[in-house]
Amino acid sequence: MTDGAATITIKKYANRRLYDTGGSRYVTLADLARMVRGGVEFVVVDARSGGDITRAVLTQIIVEEEAKGAQLLPVSFLRQIIGLYGDRVHALLPHYLDHSMDAFARHGERLRRLAQEASDSGRPLAALRGIVRENLSVFERAAASWAQSDARPQASGTDAPSGDSEALDALQ
Repeated sequence: MTDGAATITIKKYANRRLYDTGGSRYVTLADLARMVRGGVEFVVVDARSGGDITRAVLTQIIVEEEAKGAQLLPVSFLRQIIGLYGDRVHALLPHYLDHSMDAFARHGERLRRLAQEASDSGRPLAALRGIVRENLSVFERAAASWAQSDARPQASGTDAPSGDSEALDALQ
């Protein structure tokens, strides 16, 4: 995401203010969202403890965007995510989602073109079916890899499949 620039540190204070140490200025969540869209790498740390709270702040940005009406995340998806906390696949899901989003970004221009063609043709569902088929193919390859790794003997005391890297390779 970066072009060699250093990662910016954002400090979050108890009063919920965010301070960009690189730019020596206070920033808002909207500023951080613009930074993300601009490809600027940053980490958010709690000013008191020094702990990394980047994930929580990024989640907060998503919540605010959704509240503004963006509604990028379907309710069914959110329910499924919540349902997966504590599930065996919980450990695999972040990797799967990361690879899926990377693939989506790599193919973003193609998807935009397909969406435009579908819109122009008046048949948006046909393009959506193609995208869904492509995504299902990726998921099926990953699931087949996970199933193969589950069939292999595993070290005692581990719940995660031993072939995680194969499953992740299947996502690409």
